[in-house]
Amino acid sequence: MNKVSTKSIKWELDRIIRSADGIYIAMLPYVDLSYKGIHENPLHPLQATKIVELSFMNIVSAWEEFVQEVFVRYMLGGISESGYSPTLRMGKCQNLNHALELLSGKAGFDPAIDYLDWSNWSNVINKAKIYFKKAEPFSLLLENQKQLIKESAILRNRVAHSSKKCKQAFTNLAKKHLNLRENESLPRGFSVGRLLISDKVRGFGEDYKSDNYYQSFSVMFRKMSNIIAP
Repeated sequence: MNKVSTKSIKWELDRIIRSADGIYIAMLPYVDLSYKGIHENPLHPLQATKIVELSFMNIVSAWEEFVQEVFVRYMLGGISESGYSPTLRMGKCQNLNHALELLSGKAGFDPAIDYLDWSNWSNVINKAKIYFKKAEPFSLLLENQKQLIKESAILRNRVAHSSKKCKQAFTNLAKKHLNLRENESLPRGFSVGRLLISDKVRGFGEDYKSDNYYQSFSVMFRKMSNIIAP
C-alpha cells in the first residue's frame, strides 16, 4: 500500500501564497496616501490596502490549513516529498477521519463544519508531543517564528473582526512594531494594511526579513513549510 504524501498539500500552500503575492504586487501602485494617490489613481488607497489585508488573510488561513493537513497525514504514517516521516509514538491512524477524531476528541468530526485551532504554536507542539517522537517536525520552528505565527493570527483576526478584543490586540502589536510607547497613539487611521506595507520591518530573522511586513511574512511561511514538510 502506498504511503500518504504531503506533496500536494505543500504545493497547494505555495499556489495560494503565489496567488496572494500577485494580488499584493498589483495593489502596490495604489496604496499611496498622497493627493495624487487619493484623487488621481483609479483605486483609492484605502481600497488597495484592504485588498492587501485580504490577501494576507488568505495566506494565514492557508498556512493553518497546511499545518492541519500535514499533521493528520503524518498521523497516518505519511511522508513528505523528500521522504521524511516523523517517528510515531503510537500506531498509525486508519484514515484522515480517524486522525481528525483523535485530534479533536470528537467522534464524527467533520472538517466542513468543525474547527481545530492551529494559530497557537505551543498548543500545536503539545498535540505533536502526543503523536510524534520529540514532537518533530513541529517542534523545530524557531522561537521567533512561533512568535510571528501568533502575530500573524492577530493581524488576520483584526482583518476579519471588529471586536474590542481584536482591535486592542492589533493596537498593542502595531505599537510594538512601530516602536511606540504604551501611552503613544497609532497614526490616525492606521490599519493592518498600512502595517503590512511598512518597510520599517522589525522582529523578523535575517533569513526571511524582506522589503516590508507582507513580504517578510510570505517568505517566512514558505521557509516554515520546508521545515514541516521538507
